[in-house]
Amino acid sequence: CNACVIISLFFSLSKIEVYNINLAYIIVIATIIVSALSLNESKILLLSLLMAIGVCLENASISGFSIILVWAFTAIILKNTNKYIISLSILIADILLGTVFNAYITYNIFNLITILIPCLFVILIRNKHFYNLSVYFNTNINKIAENYLINSNNYYLTNKVNSVKNALNDLSLIYNKLYLNSASVSDLIKFITEKVNKNYCKNCNINYCKNKENLKNNVSSLVNLALNKGKITLLDISSGQSLNCFNINQIINFINDSIEDFNNFNKNINNQNKNLVAISDNFEGFNLILDDFIKQNNINKISDKFKTSDLVSEFNYYNVFVKEIIITEDKFNNFNSAILVVKTSDAGKLIYAEILEKILGFKVSITENKPTKYIGLNIVIYKIKNKFSLFLGISQKSKLDKNGDNYFYEKIDNNSIIALSDGMGSGDLANKSSNYALDLLYSLEKAGLETKYALNIINKLIIPYNQDNFVTIDAVNINLLNGEINFIKFASSISLIKRKNQIDIIKPESLPIGIINNVSPTLITTAVEENEYIIMASDGVVDAFSEDSLIEFISNVRTTNAQMLADQILEEAQYRSKLDDLTCIVIKVNKNV
Repeated sequence: CNACVIISLFFSLSKIEVYNINLAYIIVIATIIVSALSLNESKILLLSLLMAIGVCLENASISGFSIILVWAFTAIILKNTNKYIISLSILIADILLGTVFNAYITYNIFNLITILIPCLFVILIRNKHFYNLSVYFNTNINKIAENYLINSNNYYLTNKVNSVKNALNDLSLIYNKLYLNSASVSDLIKFITEKVNKNYCKNCNINYCKNKENLKNNVSSLVNLALNKGKITLLDISSGQSLNCFNINQIINFINDSIEDFNNFNKNINNQNKNLVAISDNFEGFNLILDDFIKQNNINKISDKFKTSDLVSEFNYYNVFVKEIIITEDKFNNFNSAILVVKTSDAGKLIYAEILEKILGFKVSITENKPTKYIGLNIVIYKIKNKFSLFLGISQKSKLDKNGDNYFYEKIDNNSIIALSDGMGSGDLANKSSNYALDLLYSLEKAGLETKYALNIINKLIIPYNQDNFVTIDAVNINLLNGEINFIKFASSISLIKRKNQIDIIKPESLPIGIINNVSPTLITTAVEENEYIIMASDGVVDAFSEDSLIEFISNVRTTNAQMLADQILEEAQYRSKLDDLTCIVIKVNKNV
């Protein structure tokens, strides 16, 4: 149908002449040059053939057909150059046709003007308009969505590898400490010397450090001195070394920390066995991480449930332009995202989300909208619209200089994870213990290990590491798609869910982390709805109230602001008791419109 229209159009245009200048030839040349700058070779040739047929039918002459094909082949050969070269080459080709090959009956100034007018017209067109034409017609500009998918998968895998690397680094530091648990003094000296050489002196340009024997003797004397004194300072270092070594402070701190760990541990066969158990369990944990990692290699795979042509046709039915569309699935073959390539002027319009929702059967929202390298095209990413969003309120008070409570918040895919750790007692030791547990939990979560497995690993590590200092962990994982909430508790205080007409209590049943090897966390699954509140608090807050008085107090608070609710709970707890560190986290659940 389109071919007939083009042939008919140029058949009609061939009848129009102004001052011996044929209008059809002007349009033919302009069309050939423009198509050379925006279409592929096959389309240039097809379009030229159709125009030539239309001209030839009106003139009843094969020469016009041949002339147009020469222009077309000239443009095709030079299509990867620019508009100036293509225009000049067609002009030269036409002069040769008229003067050398006698393709015209008569060749005069009007023939030159017929070529010059379209050439000058095309030269005056800005290059960005040729890009815009290529957006609609050129099959060379394709796979934008597919390339984006490949790049995003590579980006995801890079981040995942970095997360696993960070978790391994954290565990490496812990294994170093566990090694100190059973090391002899000679092993300790050898261990510290190797670490100092590897971490601080390996690339040092100081001649003294380059001599391995000098380095070994010097570090050995410092370790022996630290064992006798408890720790070393800059005063124990010779002036030559302290002035020349840029890493001397880090070396002193590393030696002192290692000696402190060595002195704090009880060196007996039981602890050695605990260390071996911890290491064994960690390897099991990393088997789970790697298994998850392998599965997630296909986290963004192209769905075979939808044909791209059918999807494009669906958008065309509503008169909406889509250059490309890809539907992706996650590792469970569930919808993950829709990747659309659309006009920049249309990117973000509601009609795209509405059509996708009709195709997929659920609500979607834009998570990314950015221009491509092709002018006039944007790539837009749609994902399932989270049913819920969260607002956090966090309030803390310390009994001593440092708070023994620590927390973190992390959003992973469609889940939000909030964790609160309470180190037994107060001050620096409690802070280090709770921070140690949460740092490792964060690393393992980021690496892909489920919270319950991560906490079991942490428990095994804390037993030999924290001999007399235990920690509690209160973690909650909220699915923002459906409102499912999983509480994971290691001897933490009660948590509360403030609903519209009642308050639910979530109680722990497990021992704290770091007491016995085989202990499982309390796992409780429930669900939340709009305008409900999750309250997590350290034992300092909960112990300041009785269970009933805490529920009564929260029931009577009328604020709808999460931060204000957290502040009010903490102020009341501080008024009632000042015997412990206080932390309160309030999570308000909002329903997205």
